[in-house]
Amino acid sequence: MWYVLGFILAILGSILQGFYASKMWMWFMVPLGLPSISVAHAMGIAMVCGMMISSGSTKKIKNGEDMCSYALAAAVTMTIMFGIAAIINYFM
Repeated sequence: MWYVLGFILAILGSILQGFYASKMWMWFMVPLGLPSISVAHAMGIAMVCGMMISSGSTKKIKNGEDMCSYALAAAVTMTIMFGIAAIINYFM
């Protein structure tokens, strides 16, 4: 049961990450002359970057509860970072 919930949270987290990344790209990269990207493109870029960064990670997920808590912690971290980016964008 926990694995199914963790899997669903991971998918929703990926979509949320793609949405946040596409918005931040629009705020910070498009004014520099780069083209805008869709949520799907942002999800792909985030997955590639995450794969390269976490390839040496030693964090082990032991059970479904760990998977759920990891997914929720990642969503909270992304939301805080997005909020900080929104404040920065407001002052630009």
